[in-house]
Order: sequence, then structure tokens, then C-alpha cells
Amino acid sequence: MATVTGPGSTWANTGSLVVGNSGAGALVVAAGATVSNTDGVIGSDNGSSGIATVTGQGSTWTNRGTLVVGSMGMGTLNVHDGGVVSAASGMTIGLQGLVTGNGTIVAEVTNAGTVAPGNSPGTLMIDGSYLQSALGTLSIELENLAHVDLLIINGNATLSGTLALSCFAACSFAVGDEFVILDAGGTLVGGFAGDPTLSGFATGKFEIAYDRPNGDVWLRVTESVTAVPEPQTCALMLAGLLAAGAAVRRSASNIRAVAKYSGYRAMARPAVPTRRYMRYRPGCISAG
Repeated sequence: MATVTGPGSTWANTGSLVVGNSGAGALVVAAGATVSNTDGVIGSDNGSSGIATVTGQGSTWTNRGTLVVGSMGMGTLNVHDGGVVSAASGMTIGLQGLVTGNGTIVAEVTNAGTVAPGNSPGTLMIDGSYLQSALGTLSIELENLAHVDLLIINGNATLSGTLALSCFAACSFAVGDEFVILDAGGTLVGGFAGDPTLSGFATGKFEIAYDRPNGDVWLRVTESVTAVPEPQTCALMLAGLLAAGAAVRRSASNIRAVAKYSGYRAMARPAVPTRRYMRYRPGCISAG
């Protein structure tokens, strides 16, 4: 693992930089540090895994050539909180590649893996064009109208592949709610294949709308959106049901005990009008 952190901290490479060559590797560029190289690769060989995180204002990773995220291995690029990653000859996201965060990418981006804007939720900016292939996925988290993921593209956007929607926290939307999830400054071509996939929603349906003159992709809510209850909520509900069941069983047991005791009293005290007891007590017995 390589960590470069702090203003003025610099790691300048004259050759390529590979994060996760044949095994596991990690790169952290933080708090205003800078890293530079020719070509960059995250997750190079089969069976390898690499994670690169560029976070904080002034933190940069500059690739003077290409950057491949998930070449043949698993690659993850996190760009957070003002971090900037650039690739002069373009960025390619492979099948096992993931790019996420709320920072900025300066590159022509080709996505055959997954792009997940935001930091639950948030906005990722691409200063360049964006091409999503039939194998690619744009993953968007939704919470409410004030908090949804957004991908901003300063260039052209060409879309295909999958749009994957995930419920974040106690997500909630009403029928008729509309919001933008992708904003391209240039042309908007193509579209996602079929309906979006949904994860974490108890209820909800969405319709995709393409505003091509303005380069925007909108979501329109066609069925009210609610979240799947959290595990602890389910546990509390189950505990409540179990407690209620136990209370019913105790109540039934008490009723039977009272009925039995009352029967003994009726037998032991013949002077008490038995008929009145017999009219009342069977109802108690049957209630148990």
C-alpha cells in the first residue's frame, strides 16, 4: 500500500503505475498530495485487486497516458471531496471496474463496468465525454428529492447498458416526483436498455425520460417509493409480535385457571346460585 498525503507531498513517476498487479494493492492520495505517472492500471492481472482513493481538496492523480480501472482484475477508483483524477489519453472501466465518488474525473471515459456517483448520495463530475457500453452500469442512489446521485458530464454522453437504482436510507418519493440523474453539457445519444433495476425498495416504480435538447436524463416516479425496513426494524416488529403472542397465551392461561377455580367454588358453595355461574363461565372457557 502506498499513501501520499499532505500539501506539497509528491510522488512523480517517469513510468507507469500499477495498483494491484498480481495480488492486492492500494493507493491513497489525500489532503492536497499529488501523484503522477504515464499509464495507470488498477487491478491488472487475473485474480488481482486494486483500490485507489484520491480524496480532499488539491489531491490529484495525473495519468499522462491512459488509466484502466479493472483491466483483468478487480479495480476500484474512489474520487472524493474535491479530489481530481485525470487521464490525458482516456479512462477505461473494465468489467470488474468500479468508479465512485463526489470528485472530478478529467478524461474521456468509456464504461464497461460500473460508475456510481456520489458519496451516498452526491455528484460526480466528468470533465470530458462519457460512453457507456452495453456491458456498463450507471448506479444511482436515491433518498429524497433533495438527495439523489447525479452524474455531470461536461462533454457528450452516449448511453447503453444498465441503469441500477438503489434506495438509500429511508428513501421516500411520491407519485409525480421528477429529478435529474445525468446532465450532459454536450449531446445526449442512446439510452439505457429496458427499465432500471431496483434494489432496497419495498415499493416504487420509475420511468426514464430523456431531455435530449438539454442533455438531461430524468426519473419520474410512477408508483410511490418506500424503503425495505431495516433489519433492526424487522427485529423490533418480530419481538413485538412474539410479546403480543405471549401475552395472549398468558391471558388464555389465566382465563382457564379462573374458570377452573370458579368451578371448584361453585361446587364447594352450593348456596351460591349455580345457574348464574354456569351462564358466565363457559364463555371464559371458550375464550381460552
